[in-house]
Amino acid sequence: MTDDSVMTYKQFCHGYVRYKDAARRIVRQRITGDMKWKRDADNFMNAVAESFFDRDRNFRRWLALEKCIFRNPMTDDYVAVTIGDDPEAVYYFLLFCKKINCREDIDETFTEYLQYLINKSLEGSN
Repeated sequence: MTDDSVMTYKQFCHGYVRYKDAARRIVRQRITGDMKWKRDADNFMNAVAESFFDRDRNFRRWLALEKCIFRNPMTDDYVAVTIGDDPEAVYYFLLFCKKINCREDIDETFTEYLQYLINKSLEGSN
């Protein structure tokens, strides 16, 4: 995907590594207040949401260890998806959701790779 408005995987990983602990603390413990570490993590989470057109707040859901969701374009039903602790899996899931939200075509290879990443992210988590 070469869309310049979408955060690259490298950019996503850099921000995720930098703000992971703070972002997870914010969404899991519902921390409020004006602390620099909180502002920086919030800014990263907002950049992810904007970059991926994340209207269902899936990045925040994933950080909170909740199921992610997407609306199936064929049935118009919401589908819940468990994604393990793997930033690559959530990155590609966010790309998948962006494609759906922007009504882009999703090729079979992309879908198969996403399913592989999700399955891999869940291995050993039971």
